[in-house]
Amino acid sequence: MKRLLALLCLFLLACSSGAGPGSASDAGSDPCEGISCSGHGTCVIEPGGPRCDCQPGYHAEGLACVEDGSTGPCFEVDCSGHGLCVDNEGTAECRCEAGFHAEGLACLPDSNDPCEGVSCSGHGVCVDAGGSPECRCEAGYHAEGLACVPDRDPCEGVSCSGHGECRDQDGQAECLCDEGYEPDGLECKETLCHCRERTQTHYAYCQYGLACNAASDCCPDADAIAPYVCNQDYPYRYACVDGYCQTLTCSADAHCQRYFQETRASNAGNWIDEGCKTNECAPFNRWCAIRQTCNAASDCCPDAEAIAPYVCMQDYPYVYACADGFCKNVGCTSASHCRRFEAQFPPAEGWVHGGCELHDDPCTGEPWYGQCRYNQACESVQDCCPENIGDYRCGFDYPYLYECRDGLCESPYCSSDAQCQAYFQRIDAASPGTWVNLGCVEY
Repeated sequence: MKRLLALLCLFLLACSSGAGPGSASDAGSDPCEGISCSGHGTCVIEPGGPRCDCQPGYHAEGLACVEDGSTGPCFEVDCSGHGLCVDNEGTAECRCEAGFHAEGLACLPDSNDPCEGVSCSGHGVCVDAGGSPECRCEAGYHAEGLACVPDRDPCEGVSCSGHGECRDQDGQAECLCDEGYEPDGLECKETLCHCRERTQTHYAYCQYGLACNAASDCCPDADAIAPYVCNQDYPYRYACVDGYCQTLTCSADAHCQRYFQETRASNAGNWIDEGCKTNECAPFNRWCAIRQTCNAASDCCPDAEAIAPYVCMQDYPYVYACADGFCKNVGCTSASHCRRFEAQFPPAEGWVHGGCELHDDPCTGEPWYGQCRYNQACESVQDCCPENIGDYRCGFDYPYLYECRDGLCESPYCSSDAQCQAYFQRIDAASPGTWVNLGCVEY
């Protein structure tokens, strides 16, 4: 009966719209075609679309008839108010109206923006790349699909040699090095000056300075330095610092020029004046660089008569080298350089000939110098004390402190101010001028 009424309604609706059998509307599909209302109702057509008119004991959920007292997959699913939920073999499914599309159990507006809903993980901006979404990521992130993921830390695994800190500089690892170190790629290498400071041999000595009020108080007697003028062309510049005299050597090339002329006039060979040089690691250390030129090591050998009976470069304990056109004294190179020297000047009883002791530069690893080693053998520090030291007591008030190390005597100079006091009193009494005892200074 209900089926007949539904068909009658359709017929009347068609008539009211001017359509009759055989009209164009007959060609349209039946909105209720394929809708069974779960077999417990009848599909009816309304202006809003098809709906289910369910049998007693059943109620409509979307286009399904569900038994009263129970729920189906479309229970409370409204498809965002822009569609109807249908039971598709037990699974809820939204059929959306025009202008909307289904996303899960929601009907969302259709959109032409490809970036809609694309967040790029919150670390970038989505852009329309020819109709497709594309993520432009912020610094420190890169795109993987439609997500911005963190870049690999450029400092990962970079230790900067343990003497600095790695930092991210525009995506590149960069070492910020500690003081005394400088970057070399992703390493921090020790500077030459820092190495010099770290490896220099420290010793202590008694320091006595002549008291002064002005630099002129420190100048040697004019007769002693003639024909030079103190602090002008004499190569040593004297200063009055904190009330006592200090020798700062040269301060300008002009201090070395007359000194060079005297050196060249009184010494054989070709000499060159490179002026006043400054130690870059210790700016207070300056000296006149006056050197003999050479083409070969033989050009650097002293006059044969001056070193007789030795042969330069063979048994004379100092070996001369020609480096970059200048003579350089590198000392002995083997034990044989020291043997004839020992025979000519035999050491006193109890002394040990240690041969040639070679030293490498601790900061460059290059050969530095060699020296003939003669040490007095000892069993205790008393064996090392000189005999004629007046009324000083060795190890107490004598300014040199002796030690017995590994059976050989060593002198590390003073160890306390008290060792300098008695020695200072003698200097003050024997030397003109007023002297200041600065005690035992470590260098």
